[in-house]
Amino acid sequence: PTFNDNDYKLELDKTRFHISWLLQNGITEDNSILFIAGGLGEGYFLDDFEWESMANALAETVNGRVPTGIGIFELSARRAAKKAAYAADLGINFVQCAPPRYMQPTEDEIFGHYKHISDNAKIGIMAYNTPWAMPGGYNFSQSLIERFTSIENFAGIKWSTTSVHHYMKMIRLFGER
Repeated sequence: PTFNDNDYKLELDKTRFHISWLLQNGITEDNSILFIAGGLGEGYFLDDFEWESMANALAETVNGRVPTGIGIFELSARRAAKKAAYAADLGINFVQCAPPRYMQPTEDEIFGHYKHISDNAKIGIMAYNTPWAMPGGYNFSQSLIERFTSIENFAGIKWSTTSVHHYMKMIRLFGER
């Protein structure tokens, strides 16, 4: 959760307390990744200072005890790569990134977005397929997923889809990769 007050100002003391509580109550490197500023949290709505504050709170509180991740939701690959590099410098292990979503991107644009992030930040990348956030919906195609496997820091996909058949086919084809 993203803790904030009635004026929507971050309450980082509550964030740190919650992370500490999770660590004290069974979250370990063997069973979890602690993730902050995700797509179902406030990730899409944080300004740069708030995002950095959340990243700092996560990295400082965890202090390398468990794997960590943070959401990045930028239209610009350059801004996404800068945030990913910032997270990597803090010791955060993964970023969850949505593809550019203002207009329907091409597969080359989506691939280029993730490739640019990988080329400019040494951090694991999890693509976040959000068909409801794209004009007309969107599914990662088999050929695009195949291309993702060539990106050095690509770690996985958080995937929602409008087609269970397509999803299951991609799991069969790429589940081990």
